[in-house]
Amino acid sequence: MTSRISNLAGRSSWLICFGAVAILCSLTLWSAWSDYLTTLREAQTKRDALARVAESNLASSFTIVERFLGQIADECDASPLDSPAILQRIRFLLPLIPDAISIVIVDKSGVIISATDPNALGVNVDTRSYYDHHAQNSGSRLYISEPFDTATKKRVMVISRALRGPDDSLRAVIGIAIRPEFVTNTLLAALPGPNGSVVLFGKDYIIRSRIPEDSNSTGKSLKGFPITEGFLASGEHVAHYRVKATLDGEERFVTLRQMNAPDSLILALSDSTDAVLTGWASKSVVLGLLTLSGAALIVLLAYSSNRSISAAARADAALSQRDILLGSVLKNLPVKVCAHDINGTVIYQSPTCKSITEEILDHPINQDTDQATTLQNWTQYRAKALFGKSTTTQHRLYLPNGEYRLFESYIGPIVDNNNIIGILGVDIDVTDYKNIESQLLHALSEKEVMLKEIHHRVKNNLQIIMSLISLQNYTCTDDKASNTLLQTCERIRTIALVHEHLYKSNSVGFVDTAEYIPNLINKISIAFGRDGFTGSMDIKIQNIMMNIDRAIPFGLIVNELTMNAFKHAFKNPEDNHLSITFHRIESRLAELIVSDNGPGLPESYDFESESTLGMRLVSSLIQQLKGTLYYSGEHGAQFRIVVPVQ
Repeated sequence: MTSRISNLAGRSSWLICFGAVAILCSLTLWSAWSDYLTTLREAQTKRDALARVAESNLASSFTIVERFLGQIADECDASPLDSPAILQRIRFLLPLIPDAISIVIVDKSGVIISATDPNALGVNVDTRSYYDHHAQNSGSRLYISEPFDTATKKRVMVISRALRGPDDSLRAVIGIAIRPEFVTNTLLAALPGPNGSVVLFGKDYIIRSRIPEDSNSTGKSLKGFPITEGFLASGEHVAHYRVKATLDGEERFVTLRQMNAPDSLILALSDSTDAVLTGWASKSVVLGLLTLSGAALIVLLAYSSNRSISAAARADAALSQRDILLGSVLKNLPVKVCAHDINGTVIYQSPTCKSITEEILDHPINQDTDQATTLQNWTQYRAKALFGKSTTTQHRLYLPNGEYRLFESYIGPIVDNNNIIGILGVDIDVTDYKNIESQLLHALSEKEVMLKEIHHRVKNNLQIIMSLISLQNYTCTDDKASNTLLQTCERIRTIALVHEHLYKSNSVGFVDTAEYIPNLINKISIAFGRDGFTGSMDIKIQNIMMNIDRAIPFGLIVNELTMNAFKHAFKNPEDNHLSITFHRIESRLAELIVSDNGPGLPESYDFESESTLGMRLVSSLIQQLKGTLYYSGEHGAQFRIVVPVQ
C-alpha cells in the first residue's frame, strides 16, 4: 500500500513539473516574439526618419545647384552659347558652387562649346549619360549623373539641365561637374549604424553614391534585382524589404524612398540583420537562460520531492549492494588485508591473510601467543597510525611452508568523519618483482660492461688504422697525398676520441661535449704546434650530452673547421687567436661558433660551391644533423652552426 502511494505521489509531482515547465516556455516564446516585432518596427522607423532627413538635405543641395544652372540658362538665352560673356559668367560662378570642378555647355550635337576648363573645348560627350538623358527625354529638367573619371583622372558626377527652344527642341545642355563628396557628405548623416549603408540610385537603376564609399559598386546597375524592379513598378513612395544584399551578400533590412526633388533619384537605407537583431538576440539569450534556469529549478524540485519519497528504500538497497561488492572485492584481492580497532581487537582478516597466519578475529593482539607474524611489525607503526600518519615498509615473512617471502606493507589509519576508529594493514607480496628487478639490473650491468669493451676495442682498432696511415705517410713523397693522409688521420682521431669518451664515461650511450670538444681541439692544436704555430685560444663549451649518432658527425665538423682555421687563417706564426664556443640558445637548439682573427674570407666566397673535401664533408654533416650554417668573412672568418640537441 505504501509503495503504491509513493508511486502515485511521484507521478503527480512529475506531471505538475512538466506543466509548469510548459507554461514557462510558452511565456518565454511569446515575450521573445513580441520583442522581435518591436525591434523590427523601431529599426524601420529609424531608417524612415533618416531617409526623410537625407532627402531633405539632398534636395537643399540640389536646389542650390539648380539655381546656378538657372542663372547660366538665363545668360544663354541672352547671348550666343560660345560667347565670351557666357564664358566669363560660368568662370565667375564656378568658385561659388560647393565642390564644383568645372562648368560646361554642350551644343545639341553633343560637343562642348564653352567650358571653364580650356582642355574640355571641342570634346564630344554625346555618349555621356548627362547629355544622352536630356537628348532622349524632352520633359526632364534636372539630371544627376553617375560618377565617372575624366580625361584628367578626376572622379566627378555631373548635375545637368537642358536648354530648349520654343518648340521644345534641345538647344544645349548645361552641366556642372562636382566632386562625389558633394553627395556622399550629405548622405553620411543618414547612415543607420556601424554596419548600415546608404545607396543613392536613379530610375535608370545606376548607383550614384554609396556610404560606406565603394568604388567597385558606384556606377553599377541594379536592374534585374527584385526589390528595385518591384519598387519602381509599384509607384510607391516608401517601401520596406528584408533581402540578401546584392553588394556585400549580407542579409539586410532595406528601406527605399522615392525623392521628390529631383524625382529621378531613389534613396536606399539598409541595416545589417545581425546589427538590428543583436540586442534582441542578447535579450533572448538571457531570457532563454533564465527560462532554462527556472525549468531546471522546477525539475530539480520535482526530482528532490520524488527522491525523498523513496529515499529509505534506495538507501537500504544501495547499502546492501555495497556490502556485497566490498566483500567480493576484499575476498578476491591478491593481497593480505588485516584491520583492528583502536583497542587492538582484530575486526577483519582477508582469506589470503588467514591462509598465512591464523584465524584471530574478535580478540586483542597478543604477540606472545598469536602466531600472526604479519601483525608483529604493527607495534612500532601503530602509534603513528593512531595520530593519522601512514607508513610504508618492506619486510621478510616466514610462511608456514618454510619459504621466506618479501612483502611491502602499508599501515594507516581508518577514518570516519575525521575520527580515527582503527588501523588498516595491507601486505603485497613483491618477492617475484624484486627477483625480476635484480635479474634486470644484473643484465643491464653486463650490457654496460660489454658496450664499454666494444667502445674500447673500436678505439684501439681506430688507433691501429691511424698508425698504419702514419706509417704509410712516412713513405709518401707526394706533399699533396701526404697532406690528405694527415687530414684523414685527424678525422679518424676525432671518431676514435668519441669511443674513448664513451669507454670512460658512466653513460655508455652519450658523450659530454664539455669534455670531448676541448680534448679534440687540444689534440689538433698539439699537432699544429709541432709545425711552429703559436697563439691563443678561447674555448667555451657548455655541458651538452650527445649520443654517438650525433657526436661523431658533430666532432668531425669541429675538426674540419678548426683545422681549416689553423691551415688558412694563421699564416703568421704569432698574434693568432682562435675562438670556439658551443652553448644552448633554446631548449632544443645549440649554437657552435668557430672564429679566427685571420684575413677572413674573400668577397666571392660561397660555401655551397666549395670544392674541397673538407667543406663538402662539413656541408654533408650539417645536413645529416639537420642544422643550419651561417658564415661571414669580416674581421676574420666566422662559421656559426645551429643544430638540434636533446
